[in-house]
Amino acid sequence: MEMEKNHLIELLKDKEQFGKRIAEGLGLIATEIYGEEIEPNSVSGKKMLEEIMTSDKLSGQEKSIIQMVLRAGTDEESLKELSNQLGQSVDVVMAIRANAISKLAKTILA
Repeated sequence: MEMEKNHLIELLKDKEQFGKRIAEGLGLIATEIYGEEIEPNSVSGKKMLEEIMTSDKLSGQEKSIIQMVLRAGTDEESLKELSNQLGQSVDVVMAIRANAISKLAKTILA
């Protein structure tokens, strides 16, 4: 029973870290689009995530890259790992992300 409890605690910590990475990633995207940071788990953050997922302006690849970068994080090690998984350079992955965010900005700010 103690081992199961410890395992559950570890899973919850992982989930918390995962949520923080996504919130931080959305905050970075909002900063790029709006010029100001949004609060994690705010209505703006949820709307931003919804806009990313439902935008017809973004290709499937762009949506996928944004999602993967949100989950992995933007630190150098995470980006290297992600680029290896995708078979692309870090520069290409970040260029796709930047292009997608630019398209989102045009849609959101229009």
